[in-house]
Amino acid sequence: FGVEDMLHETKDTTFMASLLYYFGVRTLNGVTPYGERILTIPNLVVRKLYVERLQEMLLPDVNKDEMLRAARTFYSTGDMQPLCEFIEERFSVFDNRDYRWSNELTIKTAFLVALFNDAFYIMDSETALERDYADMTMIIRPDMRKYQLLDLLIEFKFLSLKDLSLSG
Repeated sequence: FGVEDMLHETKDTTFMASLLYYFGVRTLNGVTPYGERILTIPNLVVRKLYVERLQEMLLPDVNKDEMLRAARTFYSTGDMQPLCEFIEERFSVFDNRDYRWSNELTIKTAFLVALFNDAFYIMDSETALERDYADMTMIIRPDMRKYQLLDLLIEFKFLSLKDLSLSG
């Protein structure tokens, strides 16, 4: 991965996967039935780097203290209203045309970016629970159980405007 390669080589999927593996931001996690390698995020440090980058991209001009206040309210009381209001008002990175491609993952990403706290929580997406999956779980780290925090499970449901009958 010399400078010449980075400037002039074709950046196809194989090149990018190799580069991410080389820099340690992806690691091997098995192979597909077709013999293709499966890459995954290697650890919590790299996961945090991904989330911080998403925060920079999606919330470039947001007051981080305000976001933290909304998140703390949710961590300690389970009251989601201040967080929902924060997300509705601040996630203006999307244009009206983007909403046609929005789905449950879009909403989950917004909440993950606003709530991510790997110091307090073990955060997981699509956690297996008996015979079903939770969209997002936030389990308090064992060493943080002494604080007034709640274990949290969030289930997202995306409703398109077509499915809603709005008046006024």
